[in-house]
Amino acid sequence: MGASAMLKGPVRRRRRAGRAGGRVALGFLVVLGVATLLAGPLAPYGYNDQDYDAILQGMSGAHWFGTDDLGRDVFSRLLYGAQVSLGSAVVAVVVAVGIGVPVGLVSGFVGRRVDAVVMRVLDTLLAFPTILLAITITAVLGTGLLTAMVAVGIALMPSFARMMRAQVLVVRDRLYVDAARTFGLPGWWLVARHVVPNSIQPVIVLTAHMLGAALLVEASLSFLGLGTPPPQPSWGGMLREASRFLDGLAPQIIVPGLAIALTLLAINVVGDWLRDLLDPRVTSRSRRRAVPEATTEAAAV
Repeated sequence: MGASAMLKGPVRRRRRAGRAGGRVALGFLVVLGVATLLAGPLAPYGYNDQDYDAILQGMSGAHWFGTDDLGRDVFSRLLYGAQVSLGSAVVAVVVAVGIGVPVGLVSGFVGRRVDAVVMRVLDTLLAFPTILLAITITAVLGTGLLTAMVAVGIALMPSFARMMRAQVLVVRDRLYVDAARTFGLPGWWLVARHVVPNSIQPVIVLTAHMLGAALLVEASLSFLGLGTPPPQPSWGGMLREASRFLDGLAPQIIVPGLAIALTLLAINVVGDWLRDLLDPRVTSRSRRRAVPEATTEAAAV
């Protein structure tokens, strides 16, 4: 038995485990999304309802995840906080894609001086860490939820722009694009018909991963007090409030931290699953394996 044959079994098992993990992670995100949208009916209390007789309580039947220092139900605030944290991450990624993809498309397709200027600007933005750039933009524009979302989106935009530019540089020199140019087709038609459809797959995978990065940056901004103002909850804000009582508030700080960690893990697993699912090399190998198997079954019949 050759070395390649010995490796096929573990590789196939790893791929099956990746597919199963991707489905489980996607199911977790779907359940989390539904619970976030239905936070009002599902939450047993309002996010700012205070019970002064149940301050700093642990887990109980009345308060599944305990209460904070103002007697507010942690489980209810977790659901309402998901609306802010997840909604902010989605909007930030939409802003990053909405700005970065067109910038990268124009830079790669037009080229020359436009490409040189755009790349210098993107290099300047990439020189700053994402969280530091988001904090700087928030300090300039002011604190608040909308400002934090815009700041995170601008901080993540260079990654999408560079990814799109790299894909466009590869696609624009292919033979079918050159053939379309020889027929005198306009540039906008080439972009819409050939360049974008053949460049968008890596951007989709990057979007999945950047969603987790946006969630982490938003939680960091809220933890630093630069996100949504109280009493509106967010996962990062809940961590900031509970961090003042580290000695006696174990559930109150573990619950939002665990929610952030599990959501980030699920997003990354789904991103890896999409990468394998959209990888043309994996798809082509699967098709090549399927042809001999189908031929063997037909011969047996």
